[in-house]
Amino acid sequence: MSYKEVQDLVEVPMIAYLCSLFHEPLGTPDIEIQELEDSLVYNCPSEDDMFGGTFLDNLVISLLKGCIPSYKDKLTCRNYSLYLNQLFNSKIEEHEEERSPAVPCNITNPFDSQDHQEFSQLSVQDKLKAILQLIDIRLDTDDAPEKIKNIPVESLRLEHIAEDSEGALYWYFYGTRLYKQVKAKRQSKPKKSKKQQDQDKTKKDTKKSSSNKNKEGGEEKEEGEGSVSSEDSFTDKGATPGWFLICQTEADWTKLAESLRKSKKKADKELFEMLEENYLPQINKMFQEKEREERLKVLMMNKRSSSRIVKKEQDRKVEEEKRKIEEEQLRKEEEKARKKRKEQEEFEELQRLKENFLARSRDTRGKNKTEKLI
Repeated sequence: MSYKEVQDLVEVPMIAYLCSLFHEPLGTPDIEIQELEDSLVYNCPSEDDMFGGTFLDNLVISLLKGCIPSYKDKLTCRNYSLYLNQLFNSKIEEHEEERSPAVPCNITNPFDSQDHQEFSQLSVQDKLKAILQLIDIRLDTDDAPEKIKNIPVESLRLEHIAEDSEGALYWYFYGTRLYKQVKAKRQSKPKKSKKQQDQDKTKKDTKKSSSNKNKEGGEEKEEGEGSVSSEDSFTDKGATPGWFLICQTEADWTKLAESLRKSKKKADKELFEMLEENYLPQINKMFQEKEREERLKVLMMNKRSSSRIVKKEQDRKVEEEKRKIEEEQLRKEEEKARKKRKEQEEFEELQRLKENFLARSRDTRGKNKTEKLI
């Protein structure tokens, strides 16, 4: 699934909003919408996980720990899919035992309909559905009502913030994103021209004068001619029905506000006034804060880069000093060995001279004795 397709999924901002809303009382992960999008598209590893789990792995594990606290110490990136599968099955079994068969179960198990055994193998839609079900299960645990009682009711009720002149609904969750929901509209019958109306009247008069035998066939033929579709059918009139991310950057918000300001329709003007009074000031502050954080991040990166350069230079000097010490030690050892060899050679030379002298002395004494005897 492409990044644009993921951005246009309603479940993505809903999950991010609920996780952030319940972060403090229930310990759900405080996540950003873009983090969730990146993880769904690129399967990004988590920066906080030294064991290599992905962002989605850690999100699901965190939710599972709240749903089955007795197993929280056993949950890992390698086995959480098994516990998730068992949790969904147990909830479905509980529903079947306690509720009437006429009441549908709001829990489904995505692992049952596929051969996949790992959460990472599920489709993007199944992953999102599973996470939303986990949030529902977490809210249904015994400790949840007491912990979330101080959360404002309006925060728990997800509703659109406004409607434009075309009937499109605008949704704001948090952060700097605005979504637009375009509903499918009922298509009315196309209005016929006066000429068409006269032709239809002539046909109708002709059919009235027909015999009873051909009347039924004539009526069926008339029904086959005329409008292109039933009044009960839905079609996309104007914009394509669906859920769309329309504001992500500061320029997007400015463009939307400008288009609504120029509109002559009352609903659009009211939407512009609401955005200008209640949202745009805070949104602009958020973008300023983001820009400040980005600059700070760049400065920190430069500082870290500079620190790495300094450290690298320090390491180089240490290595160079160590190398000099090792070379000096090696030179001293070689000098000592050379001196020892020289002393050994001198000693051996002295011994050789001494032996030669003794040998000559013995020869001289033997010669003298011989001469005396003669």
